[in-house]
Amino acid sequence: MKRWIAVCAVMLAVGPVVKAQTVASADLDAAKQAKVQELFDAMHMDRTMEQMMTTINGMIEQTIQTTPGASQMTEQQRALIKDFTDKAMKLSHDALSWKSLEPEYVKIYGAEYTTEEIEAITAFYKSPAGQTMLSKTPELMQASMKVVQARMVEMQPQLKALQADFVAKMTASIGKQSAPVSSTTAPH
Repeated sequence: MKRWIAVCAVMLAVGPVVKAQTVASADLDAAKQAKVQELFDAMHMDRTMEQMMTTINGMIEQTIQTTPGASQMTEQQRALIKDFTDKAMKLSHDALSWKSLEPEYVKIYGAEYTTEEIEAITAFYKSPAGQTMLSKTPELMQASMKVVQARMVEMQPQLKALQADFVAKMTASIGKQSAPVSSTTAPH
């Protein structure tokens, strides 16, 4: 059950992290905003973000289904997890949709790139090579995620050992803190 809570906590943590990384004072002129918009159109950012959310949702659902103990859950527990997951995914989708993120991304790109750089990047993404790159990016990302997930599985034993060591040290540390003070050393 602790693992379920951790999965749910990770899902809820995504929104605030993205929101905290916004650029507050990137006031762009209309011409530069238009150039950034043109770049986003060439990059198909709306479609890319939607694909990313679909992939994340699929990964979360797969994680929930393959988590140890999932097969022993009652129907009521499954229903509670599904309800929570559906609500959390909707909340994440609303907060992380392209429509809600686009104004912040315009500020970020506008602050980081010059107008000339934006024009050159746009030209690349409008080129056949740029379009090929964009069309293959989802598959590349999916393959990359599989590699990362496999590595995460491989390192689980080491992480568990680190965690056990940490817990033991923290427990020992807490035990030393709460040791009673001898009455012979206390001032009178």
